[in-house]
Amino acid sequence: MARKHRPLKLKPKCKLVEGHEEWSVLGMYHRENGLPAIVYPDGTEFYLEHNKYHRENGPAVIMYSSVDSRFVDREYYLLGVKQKKFV
Repeated sequence: MARKHRPLKLKPKCKLVEGHEEWSVLGMYHRENGLPAIVYPDGTEFYLEHNKYHRENGPAVIMYSSVDSRFVDREYYLLGVKQKKFV
């Protein structure tokens, strides 16, 4: 009889790198529940799961200017594939 494998229950760990936060699991950028995996002081956020840009309820990349923190752009991704617009 084959044994069932249990999923790993690892929690992402946060690391401060040159003033910004990075969340990772097993060396891959990863954070779930609609939270960003990388956050910069200017407000720029990157949402990644298993090292792939991914966000189901909004843009996976939100960019702000590092000079004056003005909104610059947003990009939508699902499972690492760029979407033309939010679906």
